Parts: sequence; C-alpha cells; structure tokens
Amino acid sequence: RIQMYLFVMVPRMAQMRSTASSVVQKAQHDDPALTDPVHPRWRSVEVVTCVSGGTQLMVADFPVFDIFRETTPLPTVHNICENVEWEGMHFRLRAYAHFFREVLEQPAAGGLEVLYLVSDGLDVFFNDVSETLHGGVAGGVSPADRARATARLLAERYEAVASSGGSKKPIVMSTERLCGWGGAKLCSEDDEARYPESPTDSKYLNAGGYMGPARALSAMIEAVLHLKEHADEVDMEKGRQSDQYFFKKYFWDNQHMIALDYGQTIFGNFLEIVNKPCENDWVPLCAVKPCCTESDHFKTFHSIFYGRYQVRGCMVWRQGNLPVSWHGNGAGKWLWLLALDRLGLQC
Repeated sequence: RIQMYLFVMVPRMAQMRSTASSVVQKAQHDDPALTDPVHPRWRSVEVVTCVSGGTQLMVADFPVFDIFRETTPLPTVHNICENVEWEGMHFRLRAYAHFFREVLEQPAAGGLEVLYLVSDGLDVFFNDVSETLHGGVAGGVSPADRARATARLLAERYEAVASSGGSKKPIVMSTERLCGWGGAKLCSEDDEARYPESPTDSKYLNAGGYMGPARALSAMIEAVLHLKEHADEVDMEKGRQSDQYFFKKYFWDNQHMIALDYGQTIFGNFLEIVNKPCENDWVPLCAVKPCCTESDHFKTFHSIFYGRYQVRGCMVWRQGNLPVSWHGNGAGKWLWLLALDRLGLQC
C-alpha cells in the first residue's frame, strides 16, 4: 500500500513542482526585484546533495530522489553526483569538497554570500512550510514569492540556531535522539560524554543535513576527509559504513564551529526513543536512561506515528513543530514511509 501511494504521489508532486519551478525561474528573469537578497546577510539559499545518477536513484523500488527533488521548496538544487556512479561515502565527501572549492573561487555577488543547505538525498523530503511564512503566504501567492519566503525563513532559522548558544557559529547541523548513527552503531560512554548538554532529547549530531556558508562548510568537509583518510583501524571500523563518525569527531574538537539544531526547526528526524530498557540485550545511549529505539518496533511504530505526528496537506508536524525537512535514517525509516503514505493521500 505504501509503495502504491509513493508512485501516485511522486507524479503529482512532480507536476506541481515542475510548474512552480518554471514559474519561479521566469519570474526571476522578468522581475529583477525577485533577485534581491533573501536576508540582510545572505543573497540566497541553495540546496546541495549527492545522489548518483546510476543505481542510487531507486531504493527498494521507491523513487527516493524524485521525492527529495520534487518536494524541495527552493528553485536551486545542486545534485553534484547526478552523472556519476556511486563509489562510497568517501566519494560523496570528495564531491562536496570539490564543489565548495569551486564556489570559493567565484566572487560573491553584491558582497553577499549564498547560504547552502547540504542534505542526504535518498531518505529526506521537504515540508511545505506555508503556515509559518511571514505575511501569511498561502494559496494564491505566486510560486516565486513562496520560494523567496521559504528561503528567508530558512535563513532566519539558521541565524537563530547559529546564535542560540550565546556565540555565533558558522555551521548548523541536524540532530537525532540516539548517540550513534541511525541506531546501527553504538557510541561509547566516553563518546557520549563529549557531547554538550542539550535542551531537548535530540542531543546528538546527525550528518544527514547541515547549513552554512561555503568557506565554513569547505573547511569542515576537508577536515572530515582528512580524519577519514588518516584513521587508525579502530576509527576506520567505526566509520566503515558511514561518514557520520568522522563528522562527530570533528564536532567534538570544533564545537566553536557548529551549532546543533536541538529543536529540529530546520532538520526534522523521525528516529524515536522510549525511556525504558530494550527487550533484548541492546543498551543504546540517549539523553535519557534507560532508553531504546521505538520507531523501528513493528508492533508500535504505527501508534507512535499517529500519536506524535500530524499530516496536514503537504506538511508533517511533530507535536506542534514544523521543520523544513524530514530525515528517515536508520530506525526512523518506518515513520518516514508512513509520512510518505499520508502525503500520498493528502498532499
């Protein structure tokens, strides 16, 4: 049933987004006012992802990148891996590093920089954030105005998170509720202790989404590549299937550079936990003790989704919070699928 709705939903989204994108591009060409900066500090907000044009466009028969692309609220999406075959996580990091090195070689137009949102492209979709846009942007407003308002909202949320700790940090990164990527890799007690205190239970860095200017993102990605390429056997095993462990190591040593999106105002994450021990011998580390993942529990994830989440039109809310994007990594994959199921019916 979920698969059927995915294939119903994507063509509908594609038609709406394709029309909207062409209108935005035409409006930007015809009306120079729409090329004005979206924020006093930022000329525009652009999305960057790395999804291979080969085997990675489909996962388990789901058109996952189509879902990402057609829900993206911004007109500029750089898929820097579209025409190459996937060669592993190192390949993605190297592609990002090359992209930002090229960006830095170009002068900033009007003295203002672009704010980049880097995101996984295979298990992410974007919300329609119309209800939270300034000026009550809603039905009847042009796609160009909606795109511009969304970019402004993203820039404002980035500024709010980046400044939330008292000192401004150039990079904002997504978070999750489990210390360890997607639930598949545990972190040690020492690893958990290296994280600062969090105002929410979403305490831990997730490398699936981050925002910032090109120079800061380039420096972080180059440093993560260096960590990965010079890792010892222990660290190499921890980061064997994911680059997240090396992003965590960079964060622990460079907390002056990164603000975590504890409130998930930009990057929503479907991984859910419960404050009780796991039924098996697994003992994960979370902001609460004891804890276990529950978004991957087959008997309860349906009630968890409908108890905590609400789908209205093309928006997925969690307990009154409407993030700009949703990530269904690891133990959050089932809720990601349920959300797509409901969007297929209502969006």
